[in-house]
Amino acid sequence: LFINETETFASIIKNTSSKQITTDVVWRVAGKQVRKVTVTIPANGHITDKAKITMPNTNSNILVEVEVNPSRNKPADEVTWSNNKDSVTISNLGVDDEPQTGESDPYLVD
Repeated sequence: LFINETETFASIIKNTSSKQITTDVVWRVAGKQVRKVTVTIPANGHITDKAKITMPNTNSNILVEVEVNPSRNKPADEVTWSNNKDSVTISNLGVDDEPQTGESDPYLVD
């Protein structure tokens, strides 16, 4: 992403238990929480949660993380914790030196 460019990221959150679960989902950018939401996941089902992430004005790449049940209390008796967090490193492309004008990019015709 270019600095100040925003993109939507999505995470599929699965529930393999036989009962519906209401839990928290937290999104972090470079370690800073940018979204927290409470979701309900159907029994043996899944939901998709999305977050809009903007590349900060920095010289480095950023780590985007999503974590389910970060407090470990929704539910407190969760069986597996190791699969509750996922992350991706987003490349910082710097400043966009060709900002979009709304026009199509020129192209060559043979």
